[in-house]
Amino acid sequence: MREDGKLDSWKEIAVYFQRGVRTVQRWERDLGLPVHRISGSRSKSVYAYTRELDAWLHRGAAAPTDETAAPARVNGRPRWPYLLLAGAGLVAVTAVIFILAGPRGATPEIRRLEVQGRTLIARDDMDRVIWKATFDDPIRTTENSSPSDGFYNAAARLMDHADLEHDGRSEVLVVTGAINRWPQRIASTLHCLDDQGEVRWEYRPGRVLTFGQETHDDLWTILFFLLADVLDDDRPEILVISYHSMSFPSMLSLLDTEGIVRGEYLHSGHIMNLTMGDLDGDARAEIFGTAINNEYREGIVFVLDPAQMDGASPQTPDGPYHCIDVPPAREKVYLRLPRDPVNLRMDKFGRTKWLLFDPDSIVVGVPCGYKVGPQSGGLNFYFDRQLILRKVDLDSGYPLVYRHLHDEGFLAEPYDPQAVLAALGPVLYWDGATWVTIPTMARHRRP
Repeated sequence: MREDGKLDSWKEIAVYFQRGVRTVQRWERDLGLPVHRISGSRSKSVYAYTRELDAWLHRGAAAPTDETAAPARVNGRPRWPYLLLAGAGLVAVTAVIFILAGPRGATPEIRRLEVQGRTLIARDDMDRVIWKATFDDPIRTTENSSPSDGFYNAAARLMDHADLEHDGRSEVLVVTGAINRWPQRIASTLHCLDDQGEVRWEYRPGRVLTFGQETHDDLWTILFFLLADVLDDDRPEILVISYHSMSFPSMLSLLDTEGIVRGEYLHSGHIMNLTMGDLDGDARAEIFGTAINNEYREGIVFVLDPAQMDGASPQTPDGPYHCIDVPPAREKVYLRLPRDPVNLRMDKFGRTKWLLFDPDSIVVGVPCGYKVGPQSGGLNFYFDRQLILRKVDLDSGYPLVYRHLHDEGFLAEPYDPQAVLAALGPVLYWDGATWVTIPTMARHRRP
């Protein structure tokens, strides 16, 4: 908390009340807890002032019956709800029992998920078992996933619990299916379970698709999913990244809370990361993705309108990376990043690893594709909010990697940072018909 009494996140608000984040979010929704937003969307950052929160409590929130109810505070510290009923011992004890047990028939709130073999265990805040669910296929976790799977995004998940319907009950999302270790190939499935551990719906990504003359089967692996209100409909959508278990195609799927597919973007090369941001200043979030394009062998940044994301990435017509089953997509922006000397010499592909929003810029991290022991290196591309390139710099590990490769005879020229940057080709933009060096949005691809 800052000295002016401002709380800058849901977490700080929850800590102030000594409750969970989802509890204070319900207070804001159901009881009018005074929380401010930087923009009108629930997916944006929030803040609150302690003086307003204390005034809200002083006015008197709803009587305490469960976790939705607000606590009292004394001298700036929260008091447990049952203390409000103090004065009659029997009544107070009865209230305590009711509060701890919750309303009749209510399911305890999920605090932690645990995996034991093929069984998923949901536990409450006292680490008691709420329910168990056993699956036919292995449960995917970050521990049993391939290191190449990445997880460059802190929001990426293979399992999570959240109140998807804003009804005070937690749903659980969990991915099953083996990772791709030949000859074992099991398609991934995303399961949504209700607060009793019963399956609400299941989603299995991918389908049989033909690229050029080659047909790929329907065994796809989920890389990760994340939750975000990308349609600005006051509830989270589920973004799922999956890839073909033995080849280059990958897919970004947009699901609603009922598991219905609202959009699918097919990409000829693995999608590495996702984030959300407002590209054109219309207060509506776009989907930003980083990827590899196997045809061009370069790192990619794409921007999609969540409401118009269906289609496939721009590839050479009739080529081996062109999908004949899916029409071209309508990306707002699709650009290719040049490869550096280390990457060209030591890796098959260029790739983009992460994307961050600074106040005035968008930064894209591009690894060089080689490590010296644990030390890796790469480049940072700085774009403005219209994705016009402003500068490129080399990260702190790049000189070490370059000098090592020069000493080993893989690179002929000695390390010179200016020469490395000068050797980079231009950023190429897809304008909807061809590749250009002039920064552009593929405007005519949108109706």
